[in-house]
Amino acid sequence: MSNLESSQVRLFTIRPAGLGMIECDLEVRSLNEKPQYEALSYVWGTRDYDTEILLNGHVFPVGMNLGFALHDLRLVDRPRTLWIDAIYINQDDKKERSSQVLLMHQIYRCASRVVVWLGFETPEDVSALNLLIAVKDMITFNGSVNGSEAPSQSDIAKVRRYLDTNPSAKAGLSNLFRDLLMQKWWGRVWVIQEVAVSSRATVVVGKSELEWSSLCNAIGTVVLSGAVPTQLGSPIFRDEYSSISSLSNIEALRRMVEQGHFPSISTLVAGNRQAATDPRDLVYAFLGLAKMNDDPLLKPDYSDSNSASDVFINLFEYSFRVEKSLDIVCMSQGRIGTHLPSWCPDWTRPPRLGWDFEPDFSNRCPFPLMSKYMNFLTSNIWHACGDTSPTAKIIRSPPTLVCNGLLVDEIEVIGSPIVMGYPFVWNRLIINLHPWENLIIKHFMRTKGASVLEPGGPSIFDVTDQYHRLMVSLTESPDVAPWAPNLFSVVAILKSLKAISKPIYWSYRTLQKAWRKIGLLFKGCKGQYIGGGALAEAYARTLATNRLSDGNQMTDDDYKMFWSKVPISLNDPAAPTPAQFQKSLVASMMQSTCARTLVLTKKGHLGLGPTRAQKGDLVCVLYGCSVPVVIRKYGRNYRFVGESYVHGLMNGAAVQQFLEGTIQEREFILR
Repeated sequence: MSNLESSQVRLFTIRPAGLGMIECDLEVRSLNEKPQYEALSYVWGTRDYDTEILLNGHVFPVGMNLGFALHDLRLVDRPRTLWIDAIYINQDDKKERSSQVLLMHQIYRCASRVVVWLGFETPEDVSALNLLIAVKDMITFNGSVNGSEAPSQSDIAKVRRYLDTNPSAKAGLSNLFRDLLMQKWWGRVWVIQEVAVSSRATVVVGKSELEWSSLCNAIGTVVLSGAVPTQLGSPIFRDEYSSISSLSNIEALRRMVEQGHFPSISTLVAGNRQAATDPRDLVYAFLGLAKMNDDPLLKPDYSDSNSASDVFINLFEYSFRVEKSLDIVCMSQGRIGTHLPSWCPDWTRPPRLGWDFEPDFSNRCPFPLMSKYMNFLTSNIWHACGDTSPTAKIIRSPPTLVCNGLLVDEIEVIGSPIVMGYPFVWNRLIINLHPWENLIIKHFMRTKGASVLEPGGPSIFDVTDQYHRLMVSLTESPDVAPWAPNLFSVVAILKSLKAISKPIYWSYRTLQKAWRKIGLLFKGCKGQYIGGGALAEAYARTLATNRLSDGNQMTDDDYKMFWSKVPISLNDPAAPTPAQFQKSLVASMMQSTCARTLVLTKKGHLGLGPTRAQKGDLVCVLYGCSVPVVIRKYGRNYRFVGESYVHGLMNGAAVQQFLEGTIQEREFILR
């Protein structure tokens, strides 16, 4: 294949269906001529089993997946012109591959439509697609929520009745989550740009197809109907919800692109959960979607001399030098012994979010404190560094980050990480939070003495009990998916466990109260917190990182509502008004504590830190970083451990202390 000039593309025309081998023609056209073509979005697959086509009269090998796709997309009565990346770019020519990456945005944008080929036709996938087509025909959109269309409550109820009563709909729902949303296409990083910039996109399974927007609306309505489990982070449905999250993010990006808005490149890369064959694509795949300057740091380069580590460090430098933010450091989990320094995120190991049943945290990550790394449509609510800009530089050999900031405190007490989550949520308090509350009481009794025994107001014990009531209430009348396998036995087991655990918990707490009254156990610990307010309030807010599930910070009125009477079920639509708030709060608490641990500092700060934190680690506020971070002394230098929530330090308090002269600025050399 000849080299391409600027704005030139190779277009692939499939001749009408015949009796023999697939026949195609390849020609070079300029995008300036505005040629008519469709762009194919699909999974390449392996090249272990190639298939052959006739290309310009010559036998030409293509991957098996592309062979199947061409067979499905070939028309009977007329030719069909496609742009196909595997054929468009000469993968062996690294210079061409590098130069054409920046043209990808234009190619998919100029296509008459993007054809999303999910895979060869199976009865299960067709069943799932037929369900979505049926749901699409049931709903109308007259309004919008956050800029996206939303179905009416009557349509949602209609869809739920259909899913509950129609046997074929139940089968289609099962196939949707077991097959269609499990296709490998959902896990590719390049598909984000391919669909997000398209003027029109169509999803194809075999000979069946559905418009992308209709697919999004139908799946969104199915989720809103409550016919699928909505417990965030459930390990049982992790992969399926990853696909739904991918779909939602792509659709949100499509809306932003249409309006001419583009997120920052660091936000897009940091929030990505998709994979790539070439790890450099984990950055390059977002160049056409990001708001960015033409900077040589991020110029695509597939040469052997430019490793994935180089690309990741370049992105890090671009983030603080051009975007004026050091937030990206928080996406590094401080791994030691990898090919990257502790402060640079390794995008080849995307965060594995959510809860598991194993206590192994080696490949576990907490949900990011900065919600923009989960949903780029949200704004940052933390400002630990005030309005300071990064003061940083990178030394390339060995990779070193030199930055300025404030050394605030030293960790003195570490709790055990949260190790068990959904579906055993009502047991989390007994297993994990009871040891945390004892650590808090011991620590503050030792540092503050009798002052923690002041009467009046709730105690640390009361906070734990209230969260336990909320979590038990959340598990009453759970939303049940009609398609889930062996669901009766699963629900029966969970109900039995809950029935046993509730009386055990309250019997244990009653005994504790008796011990406290006769002086055999710590009292309630009702002291004042270093950052202001009551210690119990600081603990209650810390467990939820002081925010609700919508990302907004807890107000004083919210904290008062936290102590409202808990209804039998938070899932009951007829429950009192506080129930929706309580449900939001407990969801935030479950997400905030997941894969984090309790940290208590020498000065009396209370917070949640990375599971790798150790006694003696330092709590710092780096200039340009929105949340406090934990670092560890390493010889004369430091290693990055992870981000942290420290109550009272999330909105510029450290900077104010520096201005008052109580803490000093430091230069940190991170390896």
